Amino acid sequence: MYRIPLKDSLLNVGQPSLSSVETIRLVVSGSVNPVHIRIAEFNLVGNQWQKLLPNDSVMSVSVINVEDNPDYVSPAQGLRTKDQTRPDENILSNEQSLDLIVKDLPEKENRQAVKYLIRPLDVFNYTSMKLFIHGDENTGPGSISSKDPTDYPAEVFFRFGSDTNNYYEYRQPIRPGWGDITILFDELTAIKEARDSIAQIAKIPVNGKPDNYYLVKGVPTLTSVRFLTVGVYNRGNPLSPGPVSGEIWVDELRVIGADDRPGWAYSISSSLKMADFMNINFNISESSPFFHGLADRFGSRAQQRNWGISSNIDLLKILPFNLPGSNLKLNYSHTESLGIPEYIPGTDVSVSRAADLVSEKANDSTLTNLKTPEQIREESETYNTSDNWTATNINFKIPSSKWYITDIINSITLGFTYNKTFSRSPTIQENRSWLWNANFNYNLHLDPNYYFQPVNIPLIGSLLSIFDDYKDVKIYFVPQSFSLSLTARRNRNTSIQRPTGNNPVAPVVSRDFITTRGFNFNWRMTEGGLLNLTTNYKLDIQSSLAYLETDANGNQRSEGEVWKDIFSGKFFGQDFLYQQSINLRAVPQLPSLWDIKKFMTITAGYSVNYVWRNDFRQPILGRSASVTNNTNISLNLRWKALTEPLFSSTPGDKVKETTPTQRISRGRNRILKPMPEIESDTLSNKLKNDGTVIVNADSIVTNKELEPETSTISSGLLFLRSIAKSLLFDYESINMNFTMSTNFSKNGIASTGTGFNNFWGITFNESNGPSQGFMLGLNDNVGRRAPNSNLQDVFAQKNNFQIRTSRPLWPGAKLDINWSIGWTINKTTTLNSDQFGNTSISFISSTGTINRTFLSLPPVLFLKGLNSSIKKVHELFDPNDPNPAKNLSEAFVNGFESLPLTSKLGFLSDVARFIPRPNWRITWAGLEKLPFVSKVLQRATLDHAYTSSYAEGWKITPDGNQETQIQKVTYGFTPLVGINMTFMNLWGGNLIGNVKYSTTTIFSLGVSTRNIIETFSKDIGITAGYSKSGFELPFFGVALKNDIEFTLSYTKTRNSTIIYNMLDFNENGTPQDGTIRVTIEPRVKYTLSSKVTMSIFYRRSSIEPEGASRIPPSTTNEAGLDVHIAIQ
Repeated sequence: MYRIPLKDSLLNVGQPSLSSVETIRLVVSGSVNPVHIRIAEFNLVGNQWQKLLPNDSVMSVSVINVEDNPDYVSPAQGLRTKDQTRPDENILSNEQSLDLIVKDLPEKENRQAVKYLIRPLDVFNYTSMKLFIHGDENTGPGSISSKDPTDYPAEVFFRFGSDTNNYYEYRQPIRPGWGDITILFDELTAIKEARDSIAQIAKIPVNGKPDNYYLVKGVPTLTSVRFLTVGVYNRGNPLSPGPVSGEIWVDELRVIGADDRPGWAYSISSSLKMADFMNINFNISESSPFFHGLADRFGSRAQQRNWGISSNIDLLKILPFNLPGSNLKLNYSHTESLGIPEYIPGTDVSVSRAADLVSEKANDSTLTNLKTPEQIREESETYNTSDNWTATNINFKIPSSKWYITDIINSITLGFTYNKTFSRSPTIQENRSWLWNANFNYNLHLDPNYYFQPVNIPLIGSLLSIFDDYKDVKIYFVPQSFSLSLTARRNRNTSIQRPTGNNPVAPVVSRDFITTRGFNFNWRMTEGGLLNLTTNYKLDIQSSLAYLETDANGNQRSEGEVWKDIFSGKFFGQDFLYQQSINLRAVPQLPSLWDIKKFMTITAGYSVNYVWRNDFRQPILGRSASVTNNTNISLNLRWKALTEPLFSSTPGDKVKETTPTQRISRGRNRILKPMPEIESDTLSNKLKNDGTVIVNADSIVTNKELEPETSTISSGLLFLRSIAKSLLFDYESINMNFTMSTNFSKNGIASTGTGFNNFWGITFNESNGPSQGFMLGLNDNVGRRAPNSNLQDVFAQKNNFQIRTSRPLWPGAKLDINWSIGWTINKTTTLNSDQFGNTSISFISSTGTINRTFLSLPPVLFLKGLNSSIKKVHELFDPNDPNPAKNLSEAFVNGFESLPLTSKLGFLSDVARFIPRPNWRITWAGLEKLPFVSKVLQRATLDHAYTSSYAEGWKITPDGNQETQIQKVTYGFTPLVGINMTFMNLWGGNLIGNVKYSTTTIFSLGVSTRNIIETFSKDIGITAGYSKSGFELPFFGVALKNDIEFTLSYTKTRNSTIIYNMLDFNENGTPQDGTIRVTIEPRVKYTLSSKVTMSIFYRRSSIEPEGASRIPPSTTNEAGLDVHIAIQ
């Protein structure tokens, strides 16, 4: 057997890396004759144990095992487990040990092998730790092993703990052959508790084992073991001084004696209801330290006790009168929890044992500041208590018709909550906190009839009545709803950490006092007019009164002083957040002129959100403002209905008269067949809806033969008109939608005002904050800026324009077409301000993107004639152009575009790159009606979709030129063909199937690298399924309804990446990563009487690399059984 250390290579060729190994080769050299080599196993192995000194040559760390080392002997029988996956064969596992090889270890020195644990190991729930140690069989001079019971040259030690200053240790002489180390945790923790000082290393002999010792350093704990160490120490032998050598085997490190002490727990809950006046609920629960759930292995090592009581009182029930619809309920709750641990938290020291030790030392006069046993127990406990009073949604509905009762008192809602908590823990000596929250809400809904009609105003009404479409316009002079809200929240928290040593700990106090006020109204301004405006206004302001809590020295002020300042003019405090939003919506009513309102619908909206912030920590630069506005306009045009009159008459239609041949006599009515136009002034007829003419006359002369006169020109016009109608006018509707979102953000505002007075005021005052125009998103005027500062203005805009339409192709088939374009602009301006707040621009950073629908078809079959491909891009690219980056950018767009008609039109050539191209989707339903499948298929549909987009990102260079940074063309058929089929009833069940084939191609251009990266993906999916429901099978004499479902799915996905270098072009490119993934999955699902569901599946997945992919081929086989039983 050979072990080759990977990190200790003798020869490096190039710059190899162990993080990326693609090949492993064996080389045989120095042999003239043929060499026959057999390899039984070739494995990559590792060891979690490592030398404490990586570059040390005295000790090496290895492994030794049964299969690879004939001289190895296991420490005990039964350590080699049998392979249970192959019960018919006696295959035993490979048992091995850690091998520490020591060579010339000097006297009074040690060497160690260490294992670091990623996660701390908790061994506290076990009684002992055990491991086997095998000393070198050679006991001669210079060996680490010795049979002499009193004189031995070396010791082996085992350490474990949290770090090198806090650990437990077991030490014993090295004897030849196998021996064991048994570490009793109770003895270790007893040594730690018996020490006078944690600074000393305690060394205690092990009972019954001469020359074996326990050592404790620092304050280790069994609950957090972060490293394990095995070491050898050369203590020196007077009879044979000098260095020692040899091997030590370490095996079967384990913990034993799990804590299986029984635990208990109980839970009691009760409730009392006193009619509809009060409810009282009580609960209590307790668990012992050793109780644990079924999913846990051990208990929490702490006794937990919890209890709580809550009540709900309806105070309206004690009033002598009835207020229907009112609410006045008070809720109170009290909870307590106490955790009493068995051990001091974070250690393995028993609380009772620590208290007893303190009690034993109570009479020692030399010890000062000694804690009492009660303090030891109290400091280990965790205690929490909480009281909560709540009265929410307080509302009084007074039965009265007085306006000040219905519109004021009955519209007010109040709320109040108060919470008080206390807690202590092993780290927190005391934590007290309280919080109260009060709120006031007023909501008013006004009569919707508060409007006037201008038509009723003298003179103005006479002029308005001329316009029939708008004469009934209503103007609402007040909002329809109005709301006001006020809240106040105050809290204080005082926390005191437990002191360490004799150092006093100052309490940490945190305070907060916040008020908020809000205002909102909804206003339908006009109805039945031209614009029909609706608006919504919302305002929220948050302020702080926390600065009133303390005086100039940071000491808490009295309640009277705080409230006196509030009602003396501070009111809501200092504003730190102001939010305002306005939403304006218009639904224009178009005039009935030419019936335009039947064919066109327009909606428009504008919303703006304004935010002002004030950071008290930055008095100069802390004030900032931002505004975001959104504009949307939508137009829906019923195109087919609008253009239908253009095609209702036939050009060149005339009536040709012939000699009368028939006379109708007096008497009864005659029904004549439908005829072309008849002169109405010569007949007294009745025309029925079906086109027949009822003639009422004594006698009338009719035309025997009426024929339209047609000509070759008329026929040609009719043909051209039908083509134009099909291509341009046969679309049901056209929907156009435009959206724009703009954001301004500015910091370092000099004025302290929020902007409220400027918004509602008549004139602009710079000290009141940003201007009204800025708050409405119409300009960028925020007033004077902070002096002597570096400031930043951020502007961002996002636009999108989209057109959608659809038309029928043939019965059951539909075509959807869409065009879209979007563009963004991001601009950051860095400013410098002087001492007066005047600003000057120091730097501007501007970037943007364009994204539009594109038309690029792959060069396959007859589409090759469109000449849009990577080859065309290379043909258009001129590397010798004065600006090769711009030339490549234009070649990228023009080379991939199919049918670039707009760019060839002179008046559109400059804006062609901004004109979106069509994308489409075709859906054909009703394939089952085709003659050759009508007897097989019950329902069938076919889908085809084409999506393509062009995206580019640009920036403005310091010299003011626009530079394209990235370009990307994406096109795909998703799907190229998709068929969904439902077959005719088969054996009383349903058979379905679908097939889908999709492709997606992405070309990305890195302008600076002159490379184009193609990412291609192809998906083929086939699914078939059969299901049958409701069939009955006898089961123990009972007929149960059953369902069964079979499905089979097949997917194949191919992904590949190819790089094209435009400076050294190859039409096939350079393949990069690529994979082919194939998945086959049959599945059977069976349901028995809707109570038992069983599913069986098999999944086979394979991955094959393609191109220069580095992943290895693999195949995965999965099988599973799912059983679900519903028990009710």
